[in-house]
Amino acid sequence: MNRRDVLPSGILLLALIALLAPAARVGVDPLHDGAMLKPALDVLAGQALFRDTFMQYGALSAYLQALALWIEPALLSLRLQTVAAYGMTLFFLYAAWRAFLPRVLAMVGGVLFILFIPIYERDHWNHEYWMLLPWSSVLAMMFQGLGLLALGQVIRGVEASRWSLLLGVACACVFWCRQPVGVTMAGTLLVIWPALHATGWMPDAAARRAVLVRLAGGFALVQALFFAGMALNGALADWWTQNIAWPARWSQGMVWSDTLGLFMPPSAVGGLAGLVAAIAVPILLPRFRPGLGGGFYSGYLGALALVLCWQHEWLGRTLAIGTGGWSGLIPVAIAVQAASSVWQTLPGRAAARAPP
Repeated sequence: MNRRDVLPSGILLLALIALLAPAARVGVDPLHDGAMLKPALDVLAGQALFRDTFMQYGALSAYLQALALWIEPALLSLRLQTVAAYGMTLFFLYAAWRAFLPRVLAMVGGVLFILFIPIYERDHWNHEYWMLLPWSSVLAMMFQGLGLLALGQVIRGVEASRWSLLLGVACACVFWCRQPVGVTMAGTLLVIWPALHATGWMPDAAARRAVLVRLAGGFALVQALFFAGMALNGALADWWTQNIAWPARWSQGMVWSDTLGLFMPPSAVGGLAGLVAAIAVPILLPRFRPGLGGGFYSGYLGALALVLCWQHEWLGRTLAIGTGGWSGLIPVAIAVQAASSVWQTLPGRAAARAPP
C-alpha cells in the first residue's frame, strides 16, 4: 500500500461501518449472543475460563470480548467490537491484495467482502433471522487477514524474518479464536512451505531456515502462553472437554451432506459455473475457431442475453450473494489459480537446475 491507497481503503472502511454500525443495535439472539456474552462476562468478573465457565469457541475470543466489556459491560460493546474486527479484516485484506493486484481489483475484492458479511440472514433451521452476531469466527478472520498480509510479505522476501514471526503469531491466534479454522490455517502453511521450496523461493536478507524457525517460534510462543495459563488455573482438562471432546461428539449428530447443501447449494453452484462457461465461450472460442466472424459472436451474445432475461428469476437465485453459487465457485477459482501459479514456476525451476 502507498499514499494513493488511503482514499480507496478509507472509502471501503466507511462503507463497511455505515452498513454494520446501525445493525449492531438491532435484535438479540438469545443463543448466539448469549453463548459469547456469558463467558466474557464471567472472565471480566474474575472467573477462570473453562474451569469456572463454559466456552466452546476459543480462549482468545473470550479474552478479547472481556476487554470490550471492560469498556462497557453491554452486548452492544461486543457488537461494536465485531464491527471493528470486520474493519480490521478488510484493512488487512486490502493491504495484502495490493501487494499483487491493481488498485481497482483490490477495491472490487473489498466490495465483495462487504457484501458477503452475514448480516440479517435467515437461519435455515429455525427460520429466524440472524443479526450482526459477535461470533468468534469474525475475530479468527481478523487474524487470518493479518496472516495473509504477513504471508505475502514473506513470499516477496520483504523483511521475511520479521513477517514470518508475525505469521506464526497470527496463525496461533486464529486457533485460539476458533479451533477448526486455526487447524486449517496451520495445515495450509504446512502445504505452502514445501511448495515455496519447490519453486526455488529465497528471501532477500534471511535464510529459509531462519524464516521457518521464526514462524514456528511465533506459533509456539502463543501456544505456550495459553497452555501455561490454563495449567496454572487448573483448566487444561476442562479446555480439552469443552473445545475438543464436546465439539467432536456434537459433530457426530450432524448430517454434513445436508448442512453443506444449505451453504453451497448444488443447483446454484452448477448454474453459476454454467453461466461463467457460457460467458467465456466468446473469449476462448477464437483460439480454436479463428475463422468465425463477428456476426456469430454478436448473435451468440444476443441469444444469451435473451435467455437470461427469460430466466431472470433463476439468474437472481444463482447470483444471490448469500445463497447463490459463489460459495462453490470462489474456492474452485482460488484452487485453480493456485495450481496454475505453481505450474508456471516449474519450468523456471527446471531451467535453474539444468547444467550450464
